[in-house]
Amino acid sequence: MQSRQPPTRPIRLLLADDDPLVIRHLGSILNKQEELELVATAGNGAQAIAQASLHTIDVALIDVDMPVLDGLQTAKALASTHPHIAIVMLTAFEHKQSLAAALQRGVRGFLTKDIATKDMVEQIKLAFDGYTVLGPKPTQILTSTYLATQHASTDFAGFVDAVNHLPSRFLPVFEAMTRGLTNKRIAQELGLSEATVRTYASHILQLTNTHNRGELAFTAAKAGMMHPARTDAPQPLSA
Repeated sequence: MQSRQPPTRPIRLLLADDDPLVIRHLGSILNKQEELELVATAGNGAQAIAQASLHTIDVALIDVDMPVLDGLQTAKALASTHPHIAIVMLTAFEHKQSLAAALQRGVRGFLTKDIATKDMVEQIKLAFDGYTVLGPKPTQILTSTYLATQHASTDFAGFVDAVNHLPSRFLPVFEAMTRGLTNKRIAQELGLSEATVRTYASHILQLTNTHNRGELAFTAAKAGMMHPARTDAPQPLSA
């Protein structure tokens, strides 16, 4: 992945959640970020769709569980009427099946609400840049949900073969990427420079014929090659 260039204007956000405390707390945090601007909020799916028509939105942060229209229904409607908006689902993740369904409806990513602020901001920026973003917990859930219902398919033999032929120095980075870690976290965990991690990650995507980290993690899950999160990995810093 190439280094991201700062946008010429703030990334304009829509935040939809039926919990006023989430709107107030998370909205305040996001609005304090130099590259972000919260331009609209909504308490349910119908309001979110209406706000998207009233404002110019770059990234919509949509809670999975909302009244009137739930998060998945809202995402489907927004993807149809406002395809330029990057939709990222926010969830406490009580409904594990929502992840696969959301990815099939044009959602750009999935983040849990307990993710550290710095990581959430970075994931929002990546979503704006066109990347699929998955926080560590959704990545793990995607794996367990899939592997509980289906064995690895021979359809992914090419991917498995590509991973098995990765240079040994790439394997720890591949494993960390499947856990949804950012370049900075991978560098800290493996004792590498961020520049080296970026280079390795780019080569890994090329060699496995995947277009972004989200696709890599998703394909690794389907192929049965996902790695469980390490309990000794560095933990996110509190916001």
